[in-house]
Amino acid sequence: MPQNPLVLGQRSITENIFVGNNITKKSGLVDEKRMRAITEEIIARLGFRLDPDQLMGSLPVDTQKLLLLGRGIYVVKADIFMLDEITASLNIKERRYLEKLIGELMNEGKSIIFISHHLKEIMQYCNRITVFRNGNKIITEDCAELSEADIARLIVGKEVKEYSADERTTPSVTISAEDVLKVEDVRIRRVVNGVGFTLKNNEVLGFAGLEGCGKDELFKYLIGAEPGSGSITLDGRRMEITRPAQAIAGGIAYLPRKREEETVFHGRSIEENMLLLIYRKNRSRLGTINRRSARFQSNRYTKLMNIKIASDKDDIDSLSGGNKQEVMLSRIMGTEPRVFILNEPTQGIDVEAKQEILKNIRETLAVNAGVLFSCESVQELMTVCDRIVALYKGNVARVFERSEFSEEVIYRTIQGAKEE
Repeated sequence: MPQNPLVLGQRSITENIFVGNNITKKSGLVDEKRMRAITEEIIARLGFRLDPDQLMGSLPVDTQKLLLLGRGIYVVKADIFMLDEITASLNIKERRYLEKLIGELMNEGKSIIFISHHLKEIMQYCNRITVFRNGNKIITEDCAELSEADIARLIVGKEVKEYSADERTTPSVTISAEDVLKVEDVRIRRVVNGVGFTLKNNEVLGFAGLEGCGKDELFKYLIGAEPGSGSITLDGRRMEITRPAQAIAGGIAYLPRKREEETVFHGRSIEENMLLLIYRKNRSRLGTINRRSARFQSNRYTKLMNIKIASDKDDIDSLSGGNKQEVMLSRIMGTEPRVFILNEPTQGIDVEAKQEILKNIRETLAVNAGVLFSCESVQELMTVCDRIVALYKGNVARVFERSEFSEEVIYRTIQGAKEE
């Protein structure tokens, strides 16, 4: 199963489950009733409540992934499963179902190739590990013989030092007493229920929550991509934002969660992807692109963000996930915003690139600006954030100051557990 699931978006769940494996009647006609009934069983086994006739493209990517896994188990009945970053966008409940499915497959003697950037998952699910670097196999070893630090070192070829905001090197990161952003009483359908918060200059404010907590809708509302009601005040000015272009012009930049689908311009160069939002600043008097200015800007951001490329004229898809994400961060940084909204920017990237991005968030983006940062990993939020907003069912359950950070308590809070 590829990292980005290949589905027939305009076809039903049932049609996607049975594509290439239709059940037929004695007459030779497709037995749609039987296929729909089996699809209902698969959906129930996976813990979902979905209509088999629902369009596959209307479902979240994480749901699509599990349904395709269900197809492989119950319809194709495969003996070997190759799972490429299947957990990248799963919430806690879905991860538990996946863990259960993997356990069942192993008990049945099935073989699983599990590909992941999350070292804890490798240690949790796998018996043996093979590490590749630059197209070469480095080692194959029993997981019991290696630690997470050992695996990280083998992946990158050197010791990987975990970044911590307590060790930041940029001198001008004192959090201002002034609010750069004030959000009040945001209400979006029945998903977000009166959420409000403040963001200081030079602050990284984290958002923790399970799938469906309202975080995605909240972020999209702030850039005018999601209808709702509420108050947005930026640097003391009340903002009325109804479309993303207004947000960019007003000083708010957004990095979506679905990088490959919503952000990357596939088939275009690294430079084009990087400078897309600021090409207007690199025009000549004749209105054409000033190539010297564009090259200067591209080189500047490449060095600033430590992006590893051979040439900015190379296709964006020649880059690894981590370097792609650095290019996307450079793109929104070029607009010189007052507020960065980063929706899971470390999703699906390797251990070294992850540390680089966390450092850039803390030491580059959060200088003379504020950052709203969400992440599936509470540990990563605790690494770079000054405060963390815990969301539960569309409400702010609690705001944690840095001195109060506790992975266990934050996880319990976003799952709706009451404080003891």
